[in-house]
Amino acid sequence: MREGGARLADVVKRPEVEIAWVTERVARAIGDVPLPLVERVVNDIRYEGYVLRQHAEVRRQSEYDSVSIPESLDPREIRGLRNEAVETLARFRPRTLGQASRLAGISPADVTVVAMWVRRIQRT
Repeated sequence: MREGGARLADVVKRPEVEIAWVTERVARAIGDVPLPLVERVVNDIRYEGYVLRQHAEVRRQSEYDSVSIPESLDPREIRGLRNEAVETLARFRPRTLGQASRLAGISPADVTVVAMWVRRIQRT
């Protein structure tokens, strides 16, 4: 469906567009549709980007769970890690990047740095 040349799905993403306005346009185009269904579709459209990012994060996390951190890795040797991350990694000695990413004191940037070092070790 189009509204003034734009796809209705694109118009719905605008924060100023209200459910009543969408319901009226949908009713004109295809007939009456239950309000809860219109609300559900509008919310799905509006939050689509967030949901896609969340799915990507879930995939990334599951990949991290399968990447082992070698026992020989000394966090103090990893350049670019914050002091808190070095201390946390040295204390808990996580076995995978996934475990490391779930530790308090380890930021996503820290996990990325550790992942780069793990890849470097695996190549040699």
